[in-house]
Amino acid sequence: MREHAVPYRLGELRGLRYGPLPESLEAALPRWLAERRVAEGEEIHPGRVWHWEELAIKLHPPRGELREWFRRSPAVRAAELHARLSVRTPRPLVAVQERRGLALGWSLFASEFVEGTFLPRTWDSDPAGREAFPRFLAAMHAAGVFHGDLHVRNMLWNGREWVLLDLESLRHPLRALRRRRIIEDQWARLVCSLGPREGVQASFEAYLREVGAKWEPQEAWRRVEQRARALAPEWAPRAG
Repeated sequence: MREHAVPYRLGELRGLRYGPLPESLEAALPRWLAERRVAEGEEIHPGRVWHWEELAIKLHPPRGELREWFRRSPAVRAAELHARLSVRTPRPLVAVQERRGLALGWSLFASEFVEGTFLPRTWDSDPAGREAFPRFLAAMHAAGVFHGDLHVRNMLWNGREWVLLDLESLRHPLRALRRRRIIEDQWARLVCSLGPREGVQASFEAYLREVGAKWEPQEAWRRVEQRARALAPEWAPRAG
């Protein structure tokens, strides 16, 4: 069971923590924010994400938008989402942010580092992961979790279950029509990245059964392929 968030203060930094923090992490947080990097870690995403010990460390630069002055930082918002979602996400540990007056500065989010493979590799080489994928996406949508930037590197298979990453782009569709468009866009992006086409279509139809959608499968798939061509005009289905 995940720890509840408690307010956290470290010098001039403010944020949330989830349970006790290792002393080595607390000692490093101010320096990482000051240097805008995790020098001791393995850089996973240039200038943004590092693997340090058993944690993933993600730095968020300020966006410079006026509305950001009155909001919590992306790191704090991401930590809160990781903690409360019912789908599997990396366990949050701490999120801290800088402020200078009202202006929001850099922020940092530390979470569990999950070992695994991203969707394309799993799709091509792990039947268990491929079979579990429609259930995972259906459970995500049933819980009201709609990712506005869902792509193949936001979903990780750890050998037992799928894990959802990068929650900053989560959306909450307020109307059924918008919900369907988001789902079609998500599957269209998957169509552009995975193959063969027949396998992706079979996975999509399994997803429809899982969510109990009343959509006619062939018509729904046609709409997904249309969206794929609109998103990527150069797209062509991978051959079987």
